[in-house]
This record gives sequence, structure tokens and C-alpha cells, in this order.
Amino acid sequence: MTVDRAHMPSSLRYEAEDRTLILRPARVSDASAVHGAVQESQGELRKFMQWSHLPLTVKHQKTRLKKAVQDYKEGRELLFHLYQSDGGPFLGSLGLHHRTLSRYAFEIGYWIHSEYSGRGLATLGTQCLVVLAFDYLGCHRVQCGYNEANTASQRVNEKVGFAFEGRMRNFETPPSEELIRNGLLIQPYTIMNALFPEDRSRLPWYGEVANHLQVFDGKGKLASPGFAME
Repeated sequence: MTVDRAHMPSSLRYEAEDRTLILRPARVSDASAVHGAVQESQGELRKFMQWSHLPLTVKHQKTRLKKAVQDYKEGRELLFHLYQSDGGPFLGSLGLHHRTLSRYAFEIGYWIHSEYSGRGLATLGTQCLVVLAFDYLGCHRVQCGYNEANTASQRVNEKVGFAFEGRMRNFETPPSEELIRNGLLIQPYTIMNALFPEDRSRLPWYGEVANHLQVFDGKGKLASPGFAME
């Protein structure tokens, strides 16, 4: 699936009386901030993220982000970085990833800098991306999974209201003995959940988030719901 390149959002801004959250596409210039956040969050990341066990450097992040920028421009993968204010510190990352069979579907993934965990950022960021997917990108399905050992990610899924679909064995690459010795806690099963456009009416948060979410187009102008899919 690809998103219509003419309608790629340049940023998302959730602004309510009590909080602000900015989601903007990842940039190569974010590499140092991302690298610092990864290093400071190793205690949590190494439990569930296999990629966090790789040799990670600023150069590695630049290479990864260069690809992410190109994927975003071409509508293949939409990677966003989180901020609470313009020019504020990097808080974490959320993405709409092509890990589904449908051309009109995405999977949401996320991780939050440990310093800012426990503040509902993953939940609110995920809610914003669900609204983006359904109201602006015309998605038919948004899925979100978590390893059954990852109770923090489970809570995000439950707060957002994803519906349980299945318990999937070896959805993730089975960890090596070395990774397990180094602190990886993932279990063989991934819990897969999903939402569909018709679910919007049952989600108590949906209307409020949609009303407070501003989506800006590629020219920085406020967009209206109704982006198209290719």
C-alpha cells in the first residue's frame, strides 16, 4: 500500500487545554537526538526491541533515517517523531508500517524515551495515528500487536480500544540465546489486535482526538479529512 504522494502530511498537531503533542515526519537531522534517546532508554528497549541489541551509532541512525525519509516521501512507511512543543526534546517515535496484506491497511508501532514514559504519550500518539489513518488516508484497517510479555504495550492497546484478533506464534523473529542472555524478554507469542472504520463510533476518545487534531499538508496548510489512497 502507498499513500497518495500529493497528500502526504507534513505534520500533525494535537492541541487541547491540558496538553500538546506534535508528530512530524522523521528527519536525518534527528539522528543525534534519536541516538541519545536510544542510549538513555536501553534498560527498557533491550527487553522487547531486538534492534536495540545491535551496535547503534549516530552514523547508523543517519543511514536508517535517510531510508525512512525516502519511504515517507513515497508513501510506503510513515515514521513520525514526537514532541510536546516546537523545538522541544525528542520524546519517541511512532509509525504506520506496511506489515499487512491489504493495500489499505497499516500496522502501528511505537517506542517512547524512558524519561517520558508513563505520561500517556504512546496512547495519545497512537490515537492520533488511528484518526490519521481512517479520516485522512482512507484506511480500511489499522492493526497493532504486542509481545505477550510486554505489559506496557498491552496497556496502550487496551486504552486505545483495539479489538483482539489472535495469538500468533513466531510473528517476531525468535530470539537467539545470546539476546536472551543480554536481557531480551520476548515470548513466542504476539497478541494481534485491530481497528476498522466502523469502530470509530464505539471509541469514547475518538471524537475528542479528531476534533483536537490538526493535519497539515505538504505545503504546511491545514488539511481536511479525505486524503486518498493510490
